[in-house]
Amino acid sequence: PEFMELQGCANFLKAGCVFADRINTVSPNYAEEIKTAYFGEGLEGILDARSHELSGIINGIDTKVFNPYTDPALPARYNKGRLNGKKLCKLIYQLDDSMGLAVPALNAAVREALSRGQDLILCLSPLCPEEPEGVILPQASLALLRGCWDVEGARHIRLDALVPSRLQKELRGELRAGRRMEKECMAAALNKLSQAKALHDGLEAVYRPYMDFGALTAFTEEEIRRIFP
Repeated sequence: PEFMELQGCANFLKAGCVFADRINTVSPNYAEEIKTAYFGEGLEGILDARSHELSGIINGIDTKVFNPYTDPALPARYNKGRLNGKKLCKLIYQLDDSMGLAVPALNAAVREALSRGQDLILCLSPLCPEEPEGVILPQASLALLRGCWDVEGARHIRLDALVPSRLQKELRGELRAGRRMEKECMAAALNKLSQAKALHDGLEAVYRPYMDFGALTAFTEEEIRRIFP
């Protein structure tokens, strides 16, 4: 438990920092900053003790590899002084959909890409992780996105046009009721999360003045040095 506890609470980030094989953050500078009390938020001792396994990659990418002017995977290359090639690489299709066809369409695109042995980047919905929100096909310089995305310059595909107008009329009331129920459920869930956050903050304000965080941090750092000499 001591490897998870931080300021009187279970902290999974702390546990991850203790047991992870490596720790990576958003830049080399930030990797140094989080080893100080100002930026460390109570984890600076752990991060400093594991400096040899702490690294930072700027914005999470290697700009020498992901460079549109040198990337051999792009059909045309470009930089800020030569933007003509960018137009050839920008094939983004937004699937406008009110009938629930976007998810099956994206799943079909995934199956087709896999059957052809193509690489793909699958963007899953944070609310429904089993449903895709977008599929990016780097080799084809193609992206297919659900209508919930708002991308400037994207081409639009009206999936509803594939559904006979008679069937659309029959399902219109049912679909409208489903969307209304979805909004109500989302509002209720956000309200419950807000209440839970308020209760957590109130509880923390009660017990935090009586916690000896300094002693806990010192003990944790001693144990880390013992485990990772």
